This record gives sequence, structure tokens and C-alpha cells, in this order.
Amino acid sequence: MDRSRPPGRSDREVGTYGRGPYHEPRPYEDRPRPRGRFGDGPRGPYRPARPPFEPRRDEGSYRPRPRYGEERRFDDRRSEDRRFEPRPPFRREYGNRREDFQDRQGPGYGARASGPRRPVGGDRDFRGGRGDYRRPPGRELSGSRPERRTGGPGRSEEVDLRSLEFSEIQEGLAGWGEPAFRAVQLAIWLYTRRATHWNEMTNVPENLRKRLSRHFTLNTLKLVTHQGSADTTQKFLWRLPDGALIESVLIPANPALYGEASDRVTLCVSTQVGCAYGCKFCASGLGGWKRNLRPFEIVEQVLAVERWHAQQDPASAENGRLVNNLVIMGMGEPLANYDNLLKALRILNASWGAGIGARRITISTCGLVPEIRRLATEPEQFGLAISLHGATDEVRERIMPVNRKYPLEELVPACEEFAVNKGRMVTLEYILIRGVNDGLEQVEPLAAIARRLHAKVNLIPYNQVEGLPWERPEEAAQEGFLTALEEQGVRATLRREKGHDIDAACGQLRLRTEQAEQTGSSPATPEPPENELPESGETVDDPDTVNPS
Repeated sequence: MDRSRPPGRSDREVGTYGRGPYHEPRPYEDRPRPRGRFGDGPRGPYRPARPPFEPRRDEGSYRPRPRYGEERRFDDRRSEDRRFEPRPPFRREYGNRREDFQDRQGPGYGARASGPRRPVGGDRDFRGGRGDYRRPPGRELSGSRPERRTGGPGRSEEVDLRSLEFSEIQEGLAGWGEPAFRAVQLAIWLYTRRATHWNEMTNVPENLRKRLSRHFTLNTLKLVTHQGSADTTQKFLWRLPDGALIESVLIPANPALYGEASDRVTLCVSTQVGCAYGCKFCASGLGGWKRNLRPFEIVEQVLAVERWHAQQDPASAENGRLVNNLVIMGMGEPLANYDNLLKALRILNASWGAGIGARRITISTCGLVPEIRRLATEPEQFGLAISLHGATDEVRERIMPVNRKYPLEELVPACEEFAVNKGRMVTLEYILIRGVNDGLEQVEPLAAIARRLHAKVNLIPYNQVEGLPWERPEEAAQEGFLTALEEQGVRATLRREKGHDIDAACGQLRLRTEQAEQTGSSPATPEPPENELPESGETVDDPDTVNPS
């Protein structure tokens, strides 16, 4: 019996051509050739025939091929009856490296289900066996986990988006599966258009805005008081999100020749709420030290002033940025808030940020020697100004307690190291106070320090603070001190008065406002606290080592 062909079956029905007992298919070269250029035959596109029956190789019997979803029975009785079922969707408990969108958007997925659909694989790295998956390190935006929002001291708050550098925003958005250009859009909205709310970012997808609002804040400074001077100097008193007060002073340069407006506008920025160093002539430390400013609170001072100016003069907003010079000599000691200050200045200096040149940014310090040496190693070309105010240790200790910890014999070599490393001229700030440091006997030691550092001396007449005993010298004494310095071969300038009629000295407006809020009046300013400096090994920005108010 020919077992190669079933009874009553043709070659076409069997699907083979009778070669061998096991119905092996005919070799490819013996099969009929397709017709047409694209393999089209007389009955449509050519497709190899599939046999409707499969032989049992051991017995030679035939059974039909079941269709998809139909019951399939095995004649050898070695398995139970089965039914073909569709393969279940991939789920994360299987440990596979991909997930379907149904599982991503299904119930119980968590907060991520409300986000945009992502391609297969998402932003997770699956490892290990069943249900073992982890997020790769560095995929979340820095500080994106919201911390408990409290106002108590020592408690952390949510991170503001303007406290992050561009690389941090890029890395975090990439971890969220967002395209790279989203970071550029956010930078434009934050620093060029100075947006104050997420809804203003119209070209950013709504789901991304909602996600950013859940992880970050976008706080702005509230303008409490603004004072304008007759010489166009403007002073701003800002209220921070926690209710503390800080000051900023906008100082336009003197008009250029032929009455043209000057193209240099300087903003004096604060870095701390209060001050721990207790300089006897300064109003910033009268209320003690409260806290350091965060990076966005330093950056926002520039943005808030420009936002205010655009409201006053809408036509000027089209001319680019208002502030093109920064002096970090407002409230507080800048180098005591070193890390936050440097991060804020890098944002203000970057091309994607405020775009203020590093050589147009000057950091003023009362003389923290370790931080001056650290600043000398930074790559940015920031300027350095030393609040000297005394050419000898005796005079300087009388009005500046910091000289007890960092005397001139340590301060001058640190400044010299900065000048050599940066190749930049150091500025010596010298406030002239009547009967304290305005005598001509101070000229020679001051000139010696200036010549050693190749520094410029900036003489500043004292802005009198209510309640403090210090006074400014007469104009003749100011001019005499300047002339004596120039005769010593020192480059010196006498700063003409700006903002004396608006309490532009550091901390004056804040002190008056706090007193009015507490008592409903303007009482006399208390005597400045001693604020003894901490011993070696302690830092002055530690709230346990200062006298907070």
C-alpha cells in the first residue's frame, strides 16, 4: 500500500507531491515558478500552500490542523485537551523588559498613569527576576522629591526650579522621557521672559507643566516697599516666601557725555537675611543673622527688578536686559553663603540664564580668608572687593569684629593669592567715618596695602544710620584723604553720594519696616550686638554659633 498518499486525496489537497513516505516537500527547484514580475499567478499573489492535514510520523494517520481558538485533541493521549488562548499582555510582574500601554495607563499604576504615553520600555531599567526593577541612578530631576513644606527653622522646603543649573534640568527631563529642547524652552521662560507661573509657559505641554508643579515651586519675591531717589537710585524691599525681608538697590551709572543715558546699570544684591559679623557701622547685623538665601532667592532679585522695570516702562522691555552689572554687597556676608552664592552666580552668568558677564560681577567680603582662597581656584572670573575700612588692625578691630579672627597679616596674603591666580585687580572698599578712619595717618598704611596688591581704593562717605553714633566726614576731609592717596601713587576714587535720601545703606529700610511691623511705630534703633566670632573649627553660618533675632 502506498502510504505516501491518503485514499481519495490529491497532491494539492495533501499539500505535498508524493516524495517519500513522510510527505517531504518537493525541492525548491522542482516547484512551480510564480508568474508575473511581482510573483502574481493566475489566482492572485503567489503563496506557498499549507497542508490542511498533518501526518502522524509514527502511524501515518492524518488529523486536521485546528484553527486559532478551536479545541485541539492529541491522539496519543499524552496530554489533556487544550484550547488555544491569546497570549496575556506583558505586565511588570513578569520581569520582562517591556510593558504595554494598557498596563501603563491601567488602574493601580500610581501617579505616573496620568503622564504622557511613553514608548515601549519607558524610563525604567528592569533587572533581576520576577517583579525586580529599579530606576537607574540620576534619572530624576535633582530635588524632585517634594519634601515636607513647613515654615519652622531647620525644616527643608520644596526646591525651586530656578535653583537648578541647566545640566540638572536637562538630565532630569531626559529621565522623564522628554525631548532635549524642553530644557531650552524652560530656560527661556524662566530667565528671558521672567515667567512667574507655570501657565504662562504656553509652548510647554500641559502634562509637563503639571508634573513640574507637583515636584517644584516657582516662587517670586513680593515687593513691600520701593523708594526712588532724586539721583535715580532705586531701593527695593522684598518679602521672601517665608516672610523674611531683604533689600536690593538699583544704581544707574552717571549720565554719559552730551547728556546721553549711561549703558551701565548696577544692582546690589543681598545673600543673607541679616548678618552674623556685626560690623559696628552697618544696619544689616542689628537684627542678627536668620538664614542664608537659597540660589533662586538670589537670582530672583535680578528678575524681580527687571520685571518691575518692564511694568513701569513697557517699551524698555524690548531693549533686552536692564541689569548688566552685579555687586554682591547687600545684606549679609556673601562668602558665608558660598555654595548657594556660586550656584546663583553661575545661573546669572550663563548664556541660557541672565547672561551677565563674569567680569561684571563683583563679590564683596569683610575678609573671610579660607573662602577667598577657595574663590581664587574657581574657573569664573568674578571680581573681588574687600571691605577693608581700616588700614591697621587697631582701627579695623574697633569697627569690624571679623579682624580678630582674620587679621590683616592673613587677609592681605589671601587677597594677593587671588590677584595672582585670577590676574584681576582687587578693589579695597573704604568707608570714611568721621573721627575713626578718616585721619591722614591712615593714608600711608592703606597705600602700602594697595601697592602690594596692585589694588584700587574706593572711598565711600558713610551713609548715616539712625541710632548709630557714626557720622560722615566733611567734604573737605573726604577730598583731602583722596588727594593724599593719589600722592602716594595709589589709584583711588571717591564715590559720590547715591541714595542717601532713601536709606540706601545696607539694612536700613528693612530695619525700619520690621520695627514698624512689630510695634506699629518707628522706635530708635537698638545698639548693635557684639556678635563675637566663633572659634576655629566653627562656621559663622551655623545658626548655633550666631545670635539670631
